[in-house]
Amino acid sequence: MRDQRRVFVLDIDDTLYLERDYVRSGFAAVGRMVKDRFGFPSFEEHCHMLLEQGVQGAIFDQALALASLSCNEKIVKSLVDLYRSHKPSIAILQDAQAFLEKPGPIAFISDGPLISQQRKAESLGLQKFSNVLLLTDQWGREFWKPHPRAFETVEQHFSSYSAFTYIGDNPAKDFIAPKNLGWETIRIRRPGGLHRDVPNLDACCPDREIDSFEKISACDC
Repeated sequence: MRDQRRVFVLDIDDTLYLERDYVRSGFAAVGRMVKDRFGFPSFEEHCHMLLEQGVQGAIFDQALALASLSCNEKIVKSLVDLYRSHKPSIAILQDAQAFLEKPGPIAFISDGPLISQQRKAESLGLQKFSNVLLLTDQWGREFWKPHPRAFETVEQHFSSYSAFTYIGDNPAKDFIAPKNLGWETIRIRRPGGLHRDVPNLDACCPDREIDSFEKISACDC
């Protein structure tokens, strides 16, 4: 007989915490390194300025140029490596914390460079809530969402359960695989989330939307 409880499978970035807090933490770590190495105190501010201007790639290259500092592949790589591997100053948002503390099966699926996602999971203490933490980069970038491998792995782990719900924030990739598997899908549009204002894909809309885990009632579980 199958367990009738619902398995909630959660994204991490902008679902459990605000990714902008991770970016802020990473820029601060890199800023300290640049100050110590080059004696330049405003690198962090340069990075934030470029981000606010809409720059999404090569921020460190451009920030080094603005600071009139040497910019070569080796230096940029060292900044990127530090950004990805630093221990982030982030915390689970209050509504997500309350939801995770409720009884019931939980799993996590997250994309991104493996070391970054490992550091995030450690800082958020996700192991307290579930030992099913699937960081898709462990298999290679080709297995990032919308690839179904992580979702199929969750189903195999919870093979005695019959109902699954996936909660994520990015309409470009989060809901395709779980919808194809027949899962319920929920999009969370958090204030301050990076994808909050991105429209849903017509071909793969989530079943419903929320702006807080408080909108998931006991009867949903």
